Amino acid sequence: MKFCKKCGSLMMPRKNEFVCGCGYKEESTGSTKLHETTT
Repeated sequence: MKFCKKCGSLMMPRKNEFVCGCGYKEESTGSTKLHETTT
């Protein structure tokens, strides 16, 4: 389980990242960053 560094809520796991209700996203690899689309 991951907790949002922004608001402290539980983050929901997605494909390659965790997302929080407040809009914060974190890559599941452990590197903390706001969402970046890499295509």
